[in-house]
Amino acid sequence: VAWPVAAILFFPLVPYARRVRDYYYINHHRFGGRAFRTEFGAGRIYVIYLLGFILIVAMLIAVMLLALGVVLAATWLHALLPGFALPVGPDDFSLVTLILFGVGSAYVTNFVTTLVTNLSIGRTGIEGGFRLSSKASGLRVAWIVTTNALLVLVTLGVYYPFGRVRLARYRMGKYVLVAEGDLDAFTTETLEQQSAIGEEIAGFFDFGFGL
Repeated sequence: VAWPVAAILFFPLVPYARRVRDYYYINHHRFGGRAFRTEFGAGRIYVIYLLGFILIVAMLIAVMLLALGVVLAATWLHALLPGFALPVGPDDFSLVTLILFGVGSAYVTNFVTTLVTNLSIGRTGIEGGFRLSSKASGLRVAWIVTTNALLVLVTLGVYYPFGRVRLARYRMGKYVLVAEGDLDAFTTETLEQQSAIGEEIAGFFDFGFGL
């Protein structure tokens, strides 16, 4: 809780807060008794967030230029054709501009989040000489999330579970386990250890499980 609050108050801490979060989340997971371990420099995550900041600033400038262009074009047409007027008022036009900027910001946010996730997972290893990799496209994930949100709004929430499955299917298809040792021996050892732990727990509680 402390890190997100600090990140809001001190924006430059956002990349560092994300790094601390990923360290805690990944480094406290285990698979079959084998620990996960990720480690990457703060500079790499700051570069990703800097890219996102530049994209948002560029998008803001583009939206402002677009709004200015529309206003100038409307003024020119009104001078040329006295009866001409825009079909929307200033308030409506401001709302459309704000919506465009909001959608674009959400797109950039998901793009940055995906790149950071790829970095975190791509630097993750498992005891025994195994590594993880994520090849998800930031643009593709941003597109999926943005269109999911629009479809959820259009269908009044009906599309929400389908959107979750759509996003999860894409992400799961981009995760890769890079085996640098005997994968069969690793999985066999893990399954045996899980089975032994399950039998011990069942015996402790005096439960019987049958299929």
